[in-house]
Amino acid sequence: MTRPSIAAGLVGLAIAAAGLGCPASAAPSPQRMQPPPAPQKANAPVRSSASANVRIRGPVFGVNIAGCSFVADGTLCPTPASVRAYLDKGFTMVRLPFKGPQMADPVIRRKLVAATHAALDRGAYVVLDRHDYSWPSVSEQVAFWTSLMASMPRSGRIIIDPMNEPKHFDDPVLTNDWDQWARDTNQIIAGLRAAGIRNVIAPEYPGSSATFRLRKREDAAKPSESALVALDSAGGLKDPLGLTIINGHRYFDKGSSGTQPSCTGTPGYDNFASELRARGLKGIITESAFGRAGAIPPSCEAAGAAAIAYLKTNADTVVGVTWWGGGAAWNERYLFKIEPKKGGFGPKHKDAYLDRLLGR
Repeated sequence: MTRPSIAAGLVGLAIAAAGLGCPASAAPSPQRMQPPPAPQKANAPVRSSASANVRIRGPVFGVNIAGCSFVADGTLCPTPASVRAYLDKGFTMVRLPFKGPQMADPVIRRKLVAATHAALDRGAYVVLDRHDYSWPSVSEQVAFWTSLMASMPRSGRIIIDPMNEPKHFDDPVLTNDWDQWARDTNQIIAGLRAAGIRNVIAPEYPGSSATFRLRKREDAAKPSESALVALDSAGGLKDPLGLTIINGHRYFDKGSSGTQPSCTGTPGYDNFASELRARGLKGIITESAFGRAGAIPPSCEAAGAAAIAYLKTNADTVVGVTWWGGGAAWNERYLFKIEPKKGGFGPKHKDAYLDRLLGR
């Protein structure tokens, strides 16, 4: 991957600032190293100023425009025209999923930059989503985003989604995925701020970023099993700029799997807003769906209405949503496809599902 020449130095500063290392001369020998104590569970929610300066006025109704992450060569990346087509419908935020390795290709990177410009030029927000389902090292994630943001226009309306539904945590000492995520997330934020990144950061979390895994109220004697309990145990979410929001996903089929058209789960977004509010934090929903072009399953009518009502009622805390299923690259049979048959998403196209996604 092509990276700015200063990236390595900035990452080193970030790691030092976040307490990741020490000079080689001061490093303890392997024989004397002891595992760190397990994080202690907080007895009450830890208040944080990490979202204090987020000024997104919700609820913002947005859309994922997929395609770039579907094929490695980037031939299905959204074009400026496809971005404008969604903005013309009334969406005011777009989420652009892509694969991290694609950004090593300058042609694909330019496509992502062009799509971003198209949204910003119309006053919309852009969520840049690294759709890799993985968890690289802190230094790699800081270097990756430092490089990518150097290619992007300077705009406070670009939001960084560091990693979609992170998994494959591999710390040999801090073996609890949630605790490693909490520690690393604070260090990634510190590293990006040290590198001069001033954009809103919207980290996702283990457990498929499910809203019902934000806090499970697990017993203090048990290992962390949810995002906020792990963050509370780590001393809370930290951002010196106060520009970080928690990023959740929610589908309404069994287990929130996003694989069935029927809605059987609890309507709304669980305790997502109340748990964030208790900590002074804000959040965003970047994946959710309850129908497809021209059709909302009968079992999903109530779930969709509850989702919209939830977003409007909790706009002080949940700044908005980017609905899943946008983009022309989806198979016509995809259960959450927002666009009708190819060629049918013109200026005059309207349908009931589209209206609901716009909060109407």
